[in-house]
Amino acid sequence: MLRVLIVDDSRVTRQVIRDILSTDPEIRVVGEAADGREAVEQVLRLEPNIVTMDIVMPRMNGLEAISHIMAQKPTPILVVSTLADRKEINICFKAIKLGALEVVKTPQVRSTEDFERARAEIVEKVKLLSRIRVITHHLGKSRSRRLRMARGHADRTPARRVVAIGASTGGPNAITTVLSLLPGDFPASILMVQHIAEGFSPAFAQWLEKETALQVKVAEDGERLAPKTVYISPADLHLGVRKDRITLSDGEPVNSCRPSIDVLFRSVAEQYGPKALGVLLTGMGKDGARGCRAIQENDGYTVVQDEETSLVFGMPHAAISIGAASIVLPLQEIPERILRLTLPP
Repeated sequence: MLRVLIVDDSRVTRQVIRDILSTDPEIRVVGEAADGREAVEQVLRLEPNIVTMDIVMPRMNGLEAISHIMAQKPTPILVVSTLADRKEINICFKAIKLGALEVVKTPQVRSTEDFERARAEIVEKVKLLSRIRVITHHLGKSRSRRLRMARGHADRTPARRVVAIGASTGGPNAITTVLSLLPGDFPASILMVQHIAEGFSPAFAQWLEKETALQVKVAEDGERLAPKTVYISPADLHLGVRKDRITLSDGEPVNSCRPSIDVLFRSVAEQYGPKALGVLLTGMGKDGARGCRAIQENDGYTVVQDEETSLVFGMPHAAISIGAASIVLPLQEIPERILRLTLPP
């Protein structure tokens, strides 16, 4: 039986989440908390398998609660937020940086259809995220030193002009680790698909730009690619490239995803061939695996995150299992490999 603790200062919201979770016989709500302080106490006492966490609460807010939980009793945390404005969305990214696994929007149940949509999303997330092994987070770690351009370290292969990065669950922190180490004079363009809740892409771009020396922006249809720039897929649109320009489309989901990593990787493979580099990071499912194979088949190169450093090894494992990984690396070694592969020989 999966044990869940619900944390929210709204009694109505707690009841809605309880009603949603109670529809699954494998889930049991073992407690509720109205603020962060109660949440920490109940995590220590009840030892739930997962916590649904509000952010804006009295006494102790969600960020403080997450910090205490990750330091004292690391537990999977799903942030459930109203996402009322840009400020609250930015706070949610801080929650992820502190150790929360993912964010969903607070369910607004006005009809049977609303309830079914919320039930499908929240029940699935709770069941999947509860299986993830989380680790103790120590705040105030020193920041890693950013890599420098050094032509002598380039591989003896054609310099990759475009780097395509794909990630899902656990991706925001993994992507931050990679981009924060790349230098400001990085010679290639970076296209990125991160499976993320609707409305998060602009805030995600702003958040990443504070963490990296590169320019980060939400991709716009038709704009020309530039070096030293990271282009993030907008919500609910596939991201691709044609003749050095961004393409966005509302085509059918691939692997139940839109945007899809496979769509991006295939596009980059077709357009850039041996000058394409695909990087597949942590995430559930198999999106990106066939895209990695497409890059290889067009003489490009693929870097896949290893199991030890992946929060969720689903997508990387899918790529490795079909022989679509040119190399498998721990997360901390991926930035240097990207730099080596994009420098002129």
